[in-house]
Amino acid sequence: MPESGENVDTQYKFVELLPDLIKPEDYASDPEGRTVRFRILAGSNEIELLGDAMKPKFLEDILEELTPAVIEQMLCG
Repeated sequence: MPESGENVDTQYKFVELLPDLIKPEDYASDPEGRTVRFRILAGSNEIELLGDAMKPKFLEDILEELTPAVIEQMLCG
C-alpha cells in the first residue's frame, strides 16, 4: 500500500447514486459550507469510506490523501 500522500493513479468512477450524508437543514446551520461527513464500513477484506461535503473539493482532497485505487463520485446539480 502506498504511503499517505504518495503519488498514485487514483481513478474516478462516476456512479448514478450515492447516499446523502448532508441533509438540507445542514446548509442553514453551516453557511460557510465547511461540513464534511463520513460513514465507514469495515468488511472482511476491505474498508469502504463514504463521504459527503458541501464543498466537494474538501472531500476530494481528504480522499486523495488516503491514496485509494478508486474514488466513486456522483455528479449532482
